[in-house]
Amino acid sequence: MMVRIMIVVLLIGSIVLGWMDWQQYQEIQRYEDALKPNGEIEKTVERIQMKAFKYTQYKERSATEGVKGAGDSGSIATYVRERAQDGRVLWGGVQVGAAKEKAATVGKKTYMDTSYKVTPQEKDQSFDRHRIANFFYLLEKDSRKLKITDLDIKTAGKAARPEEIPRDAYDVEFTLTIRERKDSKR
Repeated sequence: MMVRIMIVVLLIGSIVLGWMDWQQYQEIQRYEDALKPNGEIEKTVERIQMKAFKYTQYKERSATEGVKGAGDSGSIATYVRERAQDGRVLWGGVQVGAAKEKAATVGKKTYMDTSYKVTPQEKDQSFDRHRIANFFYLLEKDSRKLKITDLDIKTAGKAARPEEIPRDAYDVEFTLTIRERKDSKR
């Protein structure tokens, strides 16, 4: 009777051990398949490399983006003055007001908007539409972060009568806004 019990216990033990061995075999097989050429490991490494490459590109692009050509000081005032002196613009001197910061939230992302009021240095200075458009284009073309957000444009000189076509001269004041993502670790 004791022998029969031992045989049953050993038989049950061998079935349990066989099942555990089968589980280990399947796990080893899964790892070996993942390590084969074109296996899961190789595909995962390729995905990581592609994401690292894209990250590097985004990082390099964001490091160079901003206010390009802002001189050695990197200030927004220098950047705006350089664009105002461009041959296609010829605005002359411009005054760049003090920075005004304001937090903005778009969806779940938080941004810091820094705004600067820009006016011509000469109070009676007026510009034609072509020079205004060129100036705005040159300000925005080198940076996705910098935008003209508030524009006050009025016809220069005396007001034209309704039957007259006003001359192509305008008094201009505008606000530049630089939007940068707020670092959530601050």
